[in-house]
Amino acid sequence: MKTQFQPLKSVLNLRSGVPSRDLKSAEILPYIKSLDALSPDAVARAQVVAPGSLTSGRVRLGAASQVLLPSMLIARHALKKGDVVVTARGDFTAGLIDNTAIAEADGSTILAGPLCHVLSPQDWTKVLPEFLVWLLGTEYAKQHMGAAARGSATTLYSLEVIGSLPVPLLSPETQKAIAASSTAGQELYAARRAMAEAEFESNNNDLCRIAGIIS
Repeated sequence: MKTQFQPLKSVLNLRSGVPSRDLKSAEILPYIKSLDALSPDAVARAQVVAPGSLTSGRVRLGAASQVLLPSMLIARHALKKGDVVVTARGDFTAGLIDNTAIAEADGSTILAGPLCHVLSPQDWTKVLPEFLVWLLGTEYAKQHMGAAARGSATTLYSLEVIGSLPVPLLSPETQKAIAASSTAGQELYAARRAMAEAEFESNNNDLCRIAGIIS
């Protein structure tokens, strides 16, 4: 049976990250709060995800910025488990908000910054987040984004461009199997790379001892 495709925008909800003009308030809120000009619940902590936070298909908050923002703004843009964050410019990458990201947030809300877009599953979503992250990392998706994007010096990916990606409609079981196989492959690759780097370093140290550079 031939695989059917639908545009990404028809199977997920797409939105932009927090506008940069709203993030500028983070620069003055700590000062205002120190003057007791705001009640304690008027501001809240948030982790703002940048393109550098998207690594190996996951959102890693080590590169995220911690800011204070109005609680209403945070509630409007808050990310939840299962959301997928993608870059809006430069190299196209994607990362999943998973249990690890939630734990790294340590109780603070996670937001997508102005250089990112958010793809959110809904009740009517037919695509699993784990499968979507795999799909967005393939050469198939990157070629589509590159061909449809605009910008000469820096490539820009609009929501329209991302939403136009044809997504294969597969059964949940097939999606889960593909996502699991992809994760296993990444873990194997990382383990082999770490072993190769350790062997290279060990060999280099041996050569340095032979050359008398180190004892």
